[in-house]
Amino acid sequence: MSPDILIFQSGKLGDMVLTTPLFFNLKIIFPDSKITVICSRYSSEILRYNKNVDNILIIDKSLSGYMKVFKKLRQLKFDYFIDVNPDRSKTSKIFLGRVRAETSLGYSNDIINFDVNLSNYKNGFHYTELSTASLRFFAPDFTPNLTPKLYFPTSGSTMLKPNVHLNMSAGKKERNWGLGNYEKLLTHILGEYNLNIYINCLELKIVKELKLKLNSKRLHFHKASIEELAYYIKSSDLAISPDTLAIHIASAYNTPVIGLYNNVEWNYKRFSPLSEKQEVIVSKNKDSIMDISVDTVLESIQRLI
Repeated sequence: MSPDILIFQSGKLGDMVLTTPLFFNLKIIFPDSKITVICSRYSSEILRYNKNVDNILIIDKSLSGYMKVFKKLRQLKFDYFIDVNPDRSKTSKIFLGRVRAETSLGYSNDIINFDVNLSNYKNGFHYTELSTASLRFFAPDFTPNLTPKLYFPTSGSTMLKPNVHLNMSAGKKERNWGLGNYEKLLTHILGEYNLNIYINCLELKIVKELKLKLNSKRLHFHKASIEELAYYIKSSDLAISPDTLAIHIASAYNTPVIGLYNNVEWNYKRFSPLSEKQEVIVSKNKDSIMDISVDTVLESIQRLI
Protein backbone atom coordinates (compact mmCIF):
# COMPACT_ATOMS: atom_id res chain seq x y z
CA MET A 1 0.00 0.00 0.00
CA SER A 2 1.36 3.43 -0.94
CA PRO A 3 -1.05 6.03 0.40
CA ASP A 4 -0.84 9.78 -0.10
CA ILE A 5 -0.89 11.27 3.40
CA LEU A 6 -1.40 14.93 4.30
CA ILE A 7 -0.32 16.00 7.80
CA PHE A 8 -1.36 19.33 9.31
CA GLN A 9 1.00 20.71 11.98
CA SER A 10 -0.16 24.16 13.06
CA GLY A 11 2.06 24.33 16.14
CA LYS A 12 5.35 26.04 16.89
CA LEU A 13 8.90 24.90 16.23
CA GLY A 14 9.07 22.63 19.27
CA ASP A 15 5.79 20.99 18.27
CA MET A 16 7.23 20.22 14.85
CA VAL A 17 10.34 18.63 16.36
CA LEU A 18 8.06 16.44 18.50
CA THR A 19 6.01 15.48 15.44
CA THR A 20 9.02 14.11 13.52
CA PRO A 21 8.51 10.59 14.98
CA LEU A 22 5.22 10.44 13.06
CA PHE A 23 6.96 10.92 9.72
CA PHE A 24 9.61 8.24 10.00
CA ASN A 25 7.28 5.71 11.64
CA LEU A 26 4.73 6.19 8.86
CA LYS A 27 7.50 5.42 6.37
CA ILE A 28 8.13 2.15 8.22
CA ILE A 29 4.45 1.19 8.13
CA PHE A 30 3.95 2.48 4.56
CA PRO A 31 7.41 2.45 2.89
CA ASP A 32 6.07 3.74 -0.45
CA SER A 33 3.78 6.40 1.00
CA LYS A 34 3.99 10.04 -0.03
CA ILE A 35 3.90 12.40 2.94
CA THR A 36 2.94 16.05 2.58
CA VAL A 37 3.07 18.43 5.55
CA ILE A 38 1.19 21.73 5.96
CA CYS A 39 2.95 24.09 8.37
CA SER A 40 4.16 27.65 8.89
CA ARG A 41 7.22 28.93 7.06
CA TYR A 42 9.17 29.07 10.33
CA SER A 43 8.30 25.49 11.30
CA SER A 44 9.23 24.28 7.82
CA GLU A 45 12.88 24.98 8.76
CA ILE A 46 12.74 21.85 10.93
CA LEU A 47 11.80 19.80 7.87
CA ARG A 48 14.23 21.29 5.36
CA TYR A 49 16.43 18.19 5.28
CA ASN A 50 13.90 15.63 6.55
CA LYS A 51 14.15 12.62 4.25
CA ASN A 52 10.77 11.27 5.42
CA VAL A 53 8.77 14.26 4.17
CA ASP A 54 8.12 14.36 0.42
CA ASN A 55 6.41 17.73 0.12
CA ILE A 56 5.77 20.83 2.24
CA LEU A 57 2.86 23.25 1.88
CA ILE A 58 3.82 26.45 3.65
CA ILE A 59 1.24 28.68 5.29
CA ASP A 60 2.12 32.35 5.26
CA LYS A 61 -0.15 33.70 7.98
CA SER A 62 -2.07 36.23 5.93
CA LEU A 63 -5.30 36.08 3.97
CA SER A 64 -3.41 35.75 0.69
CA GLY A 65 -1.15 33.11 2.24
CA TYR A 66 -4.09 30.97 3.31
CA MET A 67 -5.84 31.42 -0.03
CA LYS A 68 -2.71 30.25 -1.84
CA VAL A 69 -2.62 27.03 0.19
CA PHE A 70 -6.37 26.49 -0.24
CA LYS A 71 -5.95 26.82 -4.02
CA LYS A 72 -3.28 24.11 -3.98
CA LEU A 73 -5.43 21.85 -1.83
CA ARG A 74 -8.29 22.05 -4.36
CA GLN A 75 -5.95 20.45 -6.89
CA LEU A 76 -4.85 17.60 -4.62
CA LYS A 77 -6.49 14.47 -3.26
CA PHE A 78 -5.21 12.37 -0.38
CA ASP A 79 -5.94 8.99 1.09
CA TYR A 80 -5.50 10.27 4.64
CA PHE A 81 -5.54 13.67 6.30
CA ILE A 82 -3.94 13.69 9.77
CA ASP A 83 -4.31 16.74 12.01
CA VAL A 84 -1.90 16.26 14.91
CA ASN A 85 -3.13 19.27 16.91
CA PRO A 86 -4.54 17.88 20.22
CA ASP A 87 -6.27 21.13 21.20
CA ARG A 88 -9.46 22.86 20.13
CA SER A 89 -8.70 24.89 17.00
CA LYS A 90 -10.81 26.86 14.55
CA THR A 91 -7.92 26.67 12.07
CA SER A 92 -8.12 22.87 12.15
CA LYS A 93 -11.83 23.10 11.36
CA ILE A 94 -11.15 25.38 8.39
CA PHE A 95 -8.51 23.06 6.94
CA LEU A 96 -10.62 19.95 7.44
CA GLY A 97 -13.28 21.60 5.30
CA ARG A 98 -10.75 22.37 2.55
CA VAL A 99 -8.89 19.07 2.30
CA ARG A 100 -9.99 16.35 -0.12
CA ALA A 101 -9.20 13.09 1.66
CA GLU A 102 -10.80 9.66 1.88
CA THR A 103 -10.29 9.49 5.65
CA SER A 104 -9.57 12.24 8.17
CA LEU A 105 -7.86 11.61 11.52
CA GLY A 106 -7.66 14.12 14.36
CA TYR A 107 -8.75 15.06 17.86
CA SER A 108 -12.50 15.60 17.68
CA ASN A 109 -14.14 18.12 19.99
CA ASP A 110 -17.23 20.32 20.23
CA ILE A 111 -16.40 22.26 17.02
CA ILE A 112 -14.84 19.60 14.81
CA ASN A 113 -15.42 15.93 14.02
CA PHE A 114 -12.92 13.73 12.23
CA ASP A 115 -13.68 10.35 10.66
CA VAL A 116 -11.25 8.85 13.16
CA ASN A 117 -11.06 10.45 16.61
CA LEU A 118 -7.44 10.17 17.72
CA SER A 119 -8.48 10.57 21.35
CA ASN A 120 -9.37 6.87 21.12
CA TYR A 121 -5.83 5.97 20.02
CA LYS A 122 -3.56 8.12 22.17
CA ASN A 123 -1.33 6.28 24.60
CA GLY A 124 0.04 8.90 26.98
CA PHE A 125 0.25 12.65 27.50
CA HIS A 126 3.60 13.63 26.00
CA TYR A 127 3.40 15.52 22.70
CA THR A 128 5.24 12.72 20.87
CA GLU A 129 2.54 10.30 22.03
CA LEU A 130 -0.23 12.66 20.98
CA SER A 131 1.26 13.47 17.57
CA THR A 132 1.78 9.78 16.74
CA ALA A 133 -1.62 8.49 17.89
CA SER A 134 -2.61 7.77 14.27
CA LEU A 135 0.06 5.06 14.13
CA ARG A 136 -2.06 2.97 16.51
CA PHE A 137 -4.96 3.30 14.07
CA PHE A 138 -2.87 2.19 11.08
CA ALA A 139 -0.93 -0.57 12.85
CA PRO A 140 -2.26 -1.51 16.33
CA ASP A 141 0.56 -3.99 17.01
CA PHE A 142 3.36 -1.71 15.80
CA THR A 143 5.72 -0.32 18.46
CA PRO A 144 6.91 3.11 17.30
CA ASN A 145 10.19 4.80 18.12
CA LEU A 146 9.14 8.13 19.66
CA THR A 147 12.56 9.79 19.69
CA PRO A 148 12.48 12.98 17.58
CA LYS A 149 14.78 12.97 14.55
CA LEU A 150 16.49 15.96 12.98
CA TYR A 151 18.39 15.73 9.71
CA PHE A 152 20.46 18.89 9.61
CA PRO A 153 23.79 18.51 7.78
CA THR A 154 26.59 17.33 10.05
CA SER A 155 30.06 18.80 10.19
CA GLY A 156 33.08 18.46 12.44
CA SER A 157 32.57 20.22 15.76
CA THR A 158 34.65 23.34 16.35
CA MET A 159 33.34 23.75 19.90
CA LEU A 160 35.79 23.47 22.77
CA LYS A 161 35.28 20.43 25.01
CA PRO A 162 33.92 19.86 27.58
CA ASN A 163 31.11 22.34 27.26
CA VAL A 164 27.65 23.44 28.33
CA HIS A 165 25.04 25.04 26.09
CA LEU A 166 22.96 27.61 27.95
CA ASN A 167 19.84 28.88 26.20
CA MET A 168 18.72 32.21 27.66
CA SER A 169 16.19 33.06 24.93
CA ALA A 170 12.88 32.24 26.56
CA GLY A 171 10.35 33.56 24.06
CA LYS A 172 7.66 34.15 26.69
CA LYS A 173 7.96 36.44 29.71
CA GLU A 174 6.90 33.73 32.14
CA ARG A 175 9.84 31.57 30.96
CA ASN A 176 12.43 34.26 31.63
CA TRP A 177 14.72 33.21 34.50
CA GLY A 178 16.22 36.67 34.92
CA LEU A 179 19.67 38.09 34.30
CA GLY A 180 20.59 37.91 37.99
CA ASN A 181 19.99 34.16 38.15
CA TYR A 182 21.92 33.53 34.94
CA GLU A 183 24.83 35.68 36.11
CA LYS A 184 25.02 33.83 39.44
CA LEU A 185 24.80 30.44 37.69
CA LEU A 186 27.55 31.32 35.21
CA THR A 187 29.81 32.60 38.00
CA HIS A 188 29.45 29.28 39.85
CA ILE A 189 30.03 27.15 36.74
CA LEU A 190 33.11 29.11 35.75
CA GLY A 191 34.48 28.86 39.29
CA GLU A 192 33.71 25.20 39.98
CA TYR A 193 34.05 23.46 36.60
CA ASN A 194 36.55 23.54 33.77
CA LEU A 195 33.78 23.99 31.23
CA ASN A 196 33.33 26.16 28.17
CA ILE A 197 29.89 27.77 28.09
CA TYR A 198 28.10 28.50 24.83
CA ILE A 199 25.24 30.94 25.34
CA ASN A 200 22.31 31.51 22.99
CA CYS A 201 20.85 34.93 23.77
CA LEU A 202 18.94 37.18 21.40
CA GLU A 203 19.20 40.32 23.56
CA LEU A 204 22.39 42.22 22.75
CA LYS A 205 22.12 44.32 25.92
CA ILE A 206 22.27 41.20 28.12
CA VAL A 207 25.18 39.77 26.14
CA LYS A 208 27.20 42.98 26.61
CA GLU A 209 26.45 43.07 30.34
CA LEU A 210 27.50 39.44 30.89
CA LYS A 211 30.70 39.93 28.89
CA LEU A 212 31.55 42.99 30.95
CA LYS A 213 30.76 41.47 34.36
CA LEU A 214 32.15 37.96 33.89
CA ASN A 215 35.00 38.66 31.45
CA SER A 216 35.92 35.02 30.79
CA LYS A 217 37.46 33.42 27.71
CA ARG A 218 35.37 30.34 28.46
CA LEU A 219 32.16 32.23 27.69
CA HIS A 220 31.09 32.07 24.04
CA PHE A 221 28.01 33.94 22.78
CA HIS A 222 26.06 33.24 19.63
CA LYS A 223 22.80 34.26 18.01
CA ALA A 224 21.90 31.08 16.18
CA SER A 225 19.63 30.07 13.34
CA ILE A 226 17.65 26.87 13.94
CA GLU A 227 20.27 24.85 12.09
CA GLU A 228 23.09 26.43 14.09
CA LEU A 229 21.23 25.97 17.37
CA ALA A 230 20.90 22.28 16.57
CA TYR A 231 24.65 22.09 15.91
CA TYR A 232 25.52 23.75 19.24
CA ILE A 233 23.20 21.53 21.26
CA LYS A 234 24.23 18.33 19.47
CA SER A 235 27.89 19.13 20.15
CA SER A 236 27.37 19.90 23.86
CA ASP A 237 27.90 17.74 26.92
CA LEU A 238 24.94 19.39 28.67
CA ALA A 239 22.15 21.78 27.68
CA ILE A 240 20.30 24.06 30.10
CA SER A 241 17.17 25.86 29.00
CA PRO A 242 13.70 27.06 29.94
CA ASP A 243 10.81 25.26 28.24
CA THR A 244 11.70 26.14 24.64
CA LEU A 245 12.78 24.60 21.34
CA ALA A 246 16.23 23.92 22.80
CA ILE A 247 14.78 21.25 25.11
CA HIS A 248 13.34 19.31 22.16
CA ILE A 249 16.48 19.62 20.05
CA ALA A 250 18.38 18.13 23.00
CA SER A 251 15.88 15.26 23.03
CA ALA A 252 16.50 14.62 19.33
CA TYR A 253 20.25 14.30 19.89
CA ASN A 254 20.02 12.68 23.32
CA THR A 255 22.04 15.53 24.80
CA PRO A 256 21.83 15.57 28.62
CA VAL A 257 19.51 18.44 29.51
CA ILE A 258 18.17 20.47 32.43
CA GLY A 259 14.75 22.01 31.78
CA LEU A 260 13.26 24.90 33.75
CA TYR A 261 9.45 24.79 33.74
CA ASN A 262 6.52 26.80 35.04
CA ASN A 263 4.21 25.02 37.45
CA VAL A 264 1.63 24.04 34.83
CA GLU A 265 1.24 20.28 35.10
CA TRP A 266 -0.25 19.55 31.69
CA ASN A 267 2.49 21.59 30.03
CA TYR A 268 5.52 19.94 31.61
CA LYS A 269 3.94 16.52 31.11
CA ARG A 270 3.36 17.28 27.42
CA PHE A 271 6.70 18.98 26.72
CA SER A 272 9.18 17.39 29.13
CA PRO A 273 12.63 16.41 27.74
CA LEU A 274 13.22 12.91 26.38
CA SER A 275 17.01 12.65 26.70
CA GLU A 276 18.22 9.62 28.65
CA LYS A 277 19.99 11.95 31.09
CA GLN A 278 17.67 14.80 32.01
CA GLU A 279 16.24 16.70 34.93
CA VAL A 280 13.10 18.81 35.04
CA ILE A 281 13.02 21.62 37.59
CA VAL A 282 9.52 22.98 38.15
CA SER A 283 8.81 26.41 39.61
CA LYS A 284 6.26 26.87 42.38
CA ASN A 285 4.61 29.53 40.22
CA LYS A 286 2.52 28.94 37.10
CA ASP A 287 3.36 32.39 35.70
CA SER A 288 7.10 32.54 36.35
CA ILE A 289 10.25 30.44 36.79
CA MET A 290 12.05 33.19 38.72
CA ASP A 291 11.71 31.30 42.03
CA ILE A 292 13.82 28.37 40.79
CA SER A 293 17.01 28.71 42.80
CA VAL A 294 20.48 28.74 41.30
CA ASP A 295 21.52 26.13 43.88
CA THR A 296 18.85 23.74 42.57
CA VAL A 297 20.19 24.09 39.02
CA LEU A 298 23.77 23.61 40.25
CA GLU A 299 22.73 20.38 42.01
CA SER A 300 21.30 19.11 38.72
CA ILE A 301 24.50 20.06 36.89
CA GLN A 302 26.56 18.12 39.43
CA ARG A 303 24.42 15.02 38.85
CA LEU A 304 24.55 15.21 35.04
CA ILE A 305 28.11 16.38 34.29
